[in-house]
Amino acid sequence: MVIKQCKICDLCLNNSFIPTPPIGNLNSRIMIVVDSKNKKNIAAIESAMYVAGFNDTEYYLTYLVKCRSKKPLIDYYRIKCKQWLDIEKRLPFNIVMLFGSNTYNAYFNYQPKHFYSKAIDKIIMDNNKFILTAYSPTVTYYESKYNEFSKIFERVDTLYRDLYDANHHDNLYRLSKFQSRL
Repeated sequence: MVIKQCKICDLCLNNSFIPTPPIGNLNSRIMIVVDSKNKKNIAAIESAMYVAGFNDTEYYLTYLVKCRSKKPLIDYYRIKCKQWLDIEKRLPFNIVMLFGSNTYNAYFNYQPKHFYSKAIDKIIMDNNKFILTAYSPTVTYYESKYNEFSKIFERVDTLYRDLYDANHHDNLYRLSKFQSRL
């Protein structure tokens, strides 16, 4: 995938922005999708994955909106960049983590099988993929939502161990230390 040569919308056509490539390993079993690149959100996810025992070669982190703009992230850019997500969906990931309602709706082509609010903290099977849905990482700024955010990492660790590696790092103890790392 050559995201750096994207010419889908006016942000790239005017050469005002270069799309942000995904982070991680295309051959991993886990794909993580967030709305856009936000340093605090990405740091929260990377820290939580580390605490759950995953290194950056064991997951693929991508963004729904590939370019960072001073313009508001209106649905126009989400819909345009969704073409990249459609390509990424076809890659052989077995576990998909969706953060936020925008990524959830885009992943399911704006016709989700379940309402986003009812999909939180549940595992949905779709085309032989395990889909886990969580609130946007911005909820980690609110202490009351922290536990809900950290649950998805406990679930992905458990799911990964059940499916692939019973000896995967059992680091649930480290998840309790997650909040202090943010």
